[in-house]
Amino acid sequence: MDLNSIETPLFEVEKLIEEVIKIPYENRSESDKLTLIKLNVMLSFTINSLFFGYLKTQGANPSKHAVKSELNRIREKFQKISKISEIMAKRPKNRINEGVVERILEHELNSNVEVKDNIKLKKKRKAEELEKDVVEELENDEDSRLAQIKKSTERKGKR
Repeated sequence: MDLNSIETPLFEVEKLIEEVIKIPYENRSESDKLTLIKLNVMLSFTINSLFFGYLKTQGANPSKHAVKSELNRIREKFQKISKISEIMAKRPKNRINEGVVERILEHELNSNVEVKDNIKLKKKRKAEELEKDVVEELENDEDSRLAQIKKSTERKGKR
């Protein structure tokens, strides 16, 4: 095997790693944290594997180097990630975040002028009905008080 035949794929891997590393961390999707974790572990594994290969090409024994324990640690992470992936696959996917739905609906309802006006009109009518009910109740209370006063004065007049 020729060194030049290895060099081209290594440059391609290097370009890919550079592209992934250039992406700002803030721009990576927060919605799928598991994918982000897999990406980070995969990058770590790739870089450490390349270093392992480099040590071998230099005649060093990579099995006695710290990179070997790092690769073992990364393999353990892969196993944990695969267990988590299995658990996530078994979970129901159609879960609804009620808070998000409520905010979306509220935003949509408030941005739709026709619906917004309709809601205001309904609130106004409800307030008017409530006011009318309170006035009627007060009038009834007043009428009953007047009737009580009238009855008590009539009783006093009969004595």
